[in-house]
Amino acid sequence: MVDRVGQQLGHYRLVRLLGRGGFAEVYLGEHLRLATQAAIKVLSTALEDEDIEGFLREAQMVARLKHPHIVRVFDFDVEEHTPFLVMDYLPFGNVRRSHPKGITLPLETIVSYVKQIASALQYAHDQMLIHRDIKPENMLLDQDHIIVLSDFGIALMAQSSRSQITQQVAGTAAYMAPEQFQGHPHRASDQYALGIVVYEWLSGDRPFHGSFTEMYSQHLFLAPPPLSEKRPELRPAVEEVVLMALAKDPKERFATIQAFATALEHACQTTPSRPTARPSELPSPSQPLPATARVVAFPSPQLSGLPNAAPSPPPPTKTISTTPLAASFSASNPPHYENAPPVPTTWRNAVIANRPQGFHMRRTVLLIGLALLVLLGSLELFKVMGTNQSTLDKPHATATVQTNLTGTATIQSNFTATATVATANAEPYPIQGTLALSDPLSQPNSDWTNNSNSSLGQACQFTQGAYHIRQYKTGFLHTCIDSSHDLSNFTFEVQMTIIKGDCGGIQVRYDRAKNSDYTFSICQDGSYDFRLFIDPIGPQVEMLTGGRTSAIHAGPDQSNVIAVVANGSSFDLYINHQKIDSAHDATYSHGKIALTAEAFANPTEVVFSNAKVWV
Repeated sequence: MVDRVGQQLGHYRLVRLLGRGGFAEVYLGEHLRLATQAAIKVLSTALEDEDIEGFLREAQMVARLKHPHIVRVFDFDVEEHTPFLVMDYLPFGNVRRSHPKGITLPLETIVSYVKQIASALQYAHDQMLIHRDIKPENMLLDQDHIIVLSDFGIALMAQSSRSQITQQVAGTAAYMAPEQFQGHPHRASDQYALGIVVYEWLSGDRPFHGSFTEMYSQHLFLAPPPLSEKRPELRPAVEEVVLMALAKDPKERFATIQAFATALEHACQTTPSRPTARPSELPSPSQPLPATARVVAFPSPQLSGLPNAAPSPPPPTKTISTTPLAASFSASNPPHYENAPPVPTTWRNAVIANRPQGFHMRRTVLLIGLALLVLLGSLELFKVMGTNQSTLDKPHATATVQTNLTGTATIQSNFTATATVATANAEPYPIQGTLALSDPLSQPNSDWTNNSNSSLGQACQFTQGAYHIRQYKTGFLHTCIDSSHDLSNFTFEVQMTIIKGDCGGIQVRYDRAKNSDYTFSICQDGSYDFRLFIDPIGPQVEMLTGGRTSAIHAGPDQSNVIAVVANGSSFDLYINHQKIDSAHDATYSHGKIALTAEAFANPTEVVFSNAKVWV
């Protein structure tokens, strides 16, 4: 990390470091002539020449925001490819510092905070900007304990290099809306994030936890735990408002962020009235919001007793909604959102939609069905183990649970166990063609990247008889490329060991010019994911599948052999010669192969060896 104290940026000398986050560092700056103080936010990325214009355009939009609850940006520039913003200096801390994790707040305090934040966000939305990074750390306090919202557009500005994609997703995963995980943020994404903050203030805890892939799954498919379980005295109307703001489909949230704030204030009153709901006068969006596109509103379903809630349009197909459950629900083919990625196999039996009417009865039926499923699975597993002495792949369970409004259920189960013999077979994969690459990765060669970047703590280096990839600056992903092979249908296998930090993996069909590829990552905690990266200038990161598997040798200094079999639009994922998942996507048909280290929260170093490719 570069220490910039004493340096000059623009007309300011950097006096001391105030704070450091995923996207930027903030310094106290002093004007060289006026001796006035300001906060200088220095973005972590070094901009390429073609990215500078985009940063300046976004910074101009942010600098035009004039609102009592938005931190004023009054200057910005790029010096030696380093972008920075000059802002008002507020030395009184942020909401997170005033209200640490685990603390619940009184309703009147929450309502006051939400009204201030919603006022700022509504103003920004009307100015065609969305925030993208609502969380307590970005809610500053002035001398009168008034909230002033910071970091408008910082997440977008930081997306000018490939490294920032991991940072943009992982840094705010706890507060991120489902559509934002998929790279399609809307104005309603800010409402969802604020809803998570309100949930946290009410209960003392966020609704979702875990690794990145686990939180991705939970935000997309899992209903938040009932607030009434953590705060029994909470009025049902308050919980109803929060859950509406946390609807998975942005169209089912409040029409505006201001409507959410008004509804929350209304629900917290002693004797709430029942005003007539009115439809939004703004058009309903059908497309994601691009960086400079017009912001549009989202009509919301009518919520009894809440103001400014718009009538609900007919729900789109493949959308999880708050309507009653359909007559048939298949655990192996769960409902999903329009334009959402497929549900990962390892998550299928945990998928839960927004809480529907009659939720508790259906949940009871489903739990009974799953209990029977486990029992049947255990009996079947013992039977298989008694008749087959080979090393068994773990059983894959599929179940269909049909429910109706009377609470009856029909359960069908099918267990399969595949015997896998761990031999020295060099081609244990479906594509068993010519061995096109067999590289021990023990010494430098012209094919693989061999360089380092000290400012970002990145390196691709051959040392100690192996290929080491380092990513020490957290929130970043570092890619090291094999430049000699352009592949279409193939099997790519490599041995990897995470000697410290978070995750590592391989990339296939990588296109350097477009900064696009498919990335297969595994992490020390036993989780994995398979992602589609699309041009990060307006990043789209689509999670194709992911979850946890016992096939991963979890923990530090554990060796794993990982492989991707790419055949047309189909991808099979292997860990230690076990097929653990598959995915389908036809976005890219060919490209390079590469290796990665990903530092979500900790400096990361991954060692690779024995790379093989069959075509």
